[in-house]
Amino acid sequence: MNEKNDDDKLAVQSLYNYVSLFNEKNKNKILDCLHFPHMAQSENNDPVIYKSKEEIWSYLSFLYKKLETEENWDHSTLDKAEIIHSSKNAVQCSVEFNRRDKNKKSYAKAVGIFTSTKKNGKWGLQLRIMIPASGNVTLAGANIK
Repeated sequence: MNEKNDDDKLAVQSLYNYVSLFNEKNKNKILDCLHFPHMAQSENNDPVIYKSKEEIWSYLSFLYKKLETEENWDHSTLDKAEIIHSSKNAVQCSVEFNRRDKNKKSYAKAVGIFTSTKKNGKWGLQLRIMIPASGNVTLAGANIK
């Protein structure tokens, strides 16, 4: 795509907003930037469809605990969000994100596709498909048991 329109820019910004809010660990803000049903799939795991804010928060709570106790996680960065397809109400981006320690060093990287959708006039992340690219990373859609 050569030129992004305003909706494309807002859609891409919604992806960066999610990662920023994830780092803040603010439950209400995180959940407000997602659209439901929300689908996540990683590596060879079957897709998981979160039907409600409560369902996905249960997973995110598990993930925060894992990041803080088993990984040396301090924050995550969305280092690439490049539009590959867009329409009036959906934008798919090729993404790359990194998990980082307190020294800002990446210890795990994942790549994939995020889809932002426009519902009720608001852009929000609705679909995530991720594959680990380096390091040991637990991704959305992974089995939590």
